[in-house]
Amino acid sequence: MEQVNKRRIQEDQYSLPYHYSDIFCEEQKLLWKIERRALLRLVKGLLEPFAGQAILDAGCGDGRLCYELKDLKVRVTGVDQSLAALSFARAFNPNINFQMDNLATMDLKEKFDAIILMETIEHIPTAKILKVFQNLQRHLKPGGMLLITTPSKNLPLQPKHYQHFSSKELESILCPLFSKVTVSGYMKDNWQMTVFKLLRNLLFLLYPLRVRIQPVRALYRFLPEFYRRYLAKGDPNDCFGLIAVCRA
Repeated sequence: MEQVNKRRIQEDQYSLPYHYSDIFCEEQKLLWKIERRALLRLVKGLLEPFAGQAILDAGCGDGRLCYELKDLKVRVTGVDQSLAALSFARAFNPNINFQMDNLATMDLKEKFDAIILMETIEHIPTAKILKVFQNLQRHLKPGGMLLITTPSKNLPLQPKHYQHFSSKELESILCPLFSKVTVSGYMKDNWQMTVFKLLRNLLFLLYPLRVRIQPVRALYRFLPEFYRRYLAKGDPNDCFGLIAVCRA
């Protein structure tokens, strides 16, 4: 019953392609999706060495990461269990192969140079996490990379999530399966985060003035740069999210 309820919460969110809201809404881009856009940039940067190669987006959801990877000319396959999410993924990425499947049991008949699990493992029941990683390991080429992002235990557990992780917990699962595991953090939890949130709330109030007043326009350019410089990444113990890079 718990599994059904958590999936229903996520499915209800997929009534709209909410991961694409910053593309179509300037307010979302300038204010509310700064953290998400920064994480997408971090993940894309880690995948740049795989330009032109085969990549699996495991738990691809509505395909937003696939959308961001287009200019890398990678050959992407996306897999997810949500029919609603995949309908948006196919609409926004018509040239990408998307499949509806279970990450723990799928057999794609192919090995990939890199596999991404972006904000996915927190949606997987705890008892199935190891099976998912074992199956993804089987789908990796020798020397390939598994890239994982997930909320850390520094962030309160959301109703749609089964668990959040510490860096040590993540390493304890991954190290027996992969030759090298490196865990870092994203979205730092520090005093600059408080400043960032206060400034964002102020800019929300000033949003109607952004076109007419030059100093206000400058603040909208400053806010994402402030986040990138001081908050985008850091020590995993001091962050709200974790990034694990694993080598087969």
